[in-house]
Amino acid sequence: MTTAPPERTPLEGLDFHAAHAENADLEAVDASLVRRRHDVFGQVDEWGEAVGDVDQDLAPSDAVQVIEGIATVDAANLSTAAIATGLNTSGCLIIRGLLDTDTCGELKAGIDRSLHDRDNQERGRWYAPFGEDLNFGELESERAFSQNSGSMFAVDSPRMFRSMLGAYRRCGLAGTVERWFGGRAAVSARKCALWRVRPDLPFADWHQDGAFMGRSIRTINSWVALSTCGAGTSSPGMDLVPIPKMDFAPTGINGAAFEWSVSHTDAMEAAGEVGIVHPTFSPGDGVLFTERLLHRTATREGLSDPRYALETWWFPAADFPESQIPLVF
Repeated sequence: MTTAPPERTPLEGLDFHAAHAENADLEAVDASLVRRRHDVFGQVDEWGEAVGDVDQDLAPSDAVQVIEGIATVDAANLSTAAIATGLNTSGCLIIRGLLDTDTCGELKAGIDRSLHDRDNQERGRWYAPFGEDLNFGELESERAFSQNSGSMFAVDSPRMFRSMLGAYRRCGLAGTVERWFGGRAAVSARKCALWRVRPDLPFADWHQDGAFMGRSIRTINSWVALSTCGAGTSSPGMDLVPIPKMDFAPTGINGAAFEWSVSHTDAMEAAGEVGIVHPTFSPGDGVLFTERLLHRTATREGLSDPRYALETWWFPAADFPESQIPLVF
């Protein structure tokens, strides 16, 4: 007599499906996995208690060094204690060598393919707009803004979304983030982006993401460079104001481009004596920060090469904000 396989919970089914996708490398599997990550979020009745970021009170990590005003750690020493040290020291944590060179090259090529297919409306595993049947008006209205800024929703490229999350799992970032939250993590369809910022981008405004995502949310952002960029390079980098637990700066005034953005005058005032830091990033370097970090894409004259990067905003599944669109990691 054949025994039927045990029935899986939605999360167990997702994990099984994700593991299969890593091995199958099939277009249909990629597309179905993106949708499944969203659907499973609504199928779980109870995510558990929404605990705080359980490791914020850990003793400082000796592996973290403050370099040019920003807490910095090698990827081999990334831990919840390192995250706590970074956020409590400079409002962010730079991680050197988070992704290896080969992975960066593959992801960079994947961004080129995804943007090519998006721009030419060639639908398939590299471009398949997410949620068209779910009436996500936010995604539709924000797609044009993303295209103009040199980015694309990662969920609109099923192949890249799988590759990106797989890279985060293999390098240990995803597991560290989930330990930081004290439970399963989810990401936002609206705040996972593939970036190819052109070198002649004329302008980028300062912002704190909490100004439009919500000021009382629990989240952490991972931004990972896939190409050399920043100070002393030919590609746009990031300007950061490394102040821990920073108050929200005034938005939409003094020449700010958007109602949620911060003018340069107000950014300089908020930075005060700490000032603005313009780090150099090598391929595979990352930076973690919360919704309070004041930052912008660093544009200037004379740049000649685009900047490739990944951006992913993580949330505890037990405390996911209503304004975002969840996908379970």
